[in-house]
Amino acid sequence: MSVTPSSNNAASTRANELAAQRQRARSASLRFNLLLGCAATAAMAVWLGTPTPAVAADPELSQILRDMAAIKAAVVLVTVVALNWRFGRELSPRLASLYLLGAWLLAGASMMIWQLAQIPTAAFAFHLGAFVLLATAWRDRTSGNGSTRR
Repeated sequence: MSVTPSSNNAASTRANELAAQRQRARSASLRFNLLLGCAATAAMAVWLGTPTPAVAADPELSQILRDMAAIKAAVVLVTVVALNWRFGRELSPRLASLYLLGAWLLAGASMMIWQLAQIPTAAFAFHLGAFVLLATAWRDRTSGNGSTRR
């Protein structure tokens, strides 16, 4: 039995189609986990976050903190949009989990600040999430065209 070039092309095409199908399924799963995790961390922050009495009693401080939380929510929105794009391309499981962790920290911390609860802890969580995202993006060696830089 001899292998013809047309049978090699057909097998190669089928393998490429299967790889693309797996990538689409993985991308959909990552995107779902991103949104679900952000919603879950925000919901937990609402559930667990009782306003600190000293902060809640000062209306000016409360307003400033809520304005900061709104800005941080905008950062979360930009992060979700950027990761939605990034998850559409090939990505290692390690980098994907770090991207998810960073986004979830940002979302939960933003909601905790909105709730005026545990402000120092929320600020630390937000900045830790930002650091995780930036460090992961720095270590992400895949460029926009799918090739790997060396």
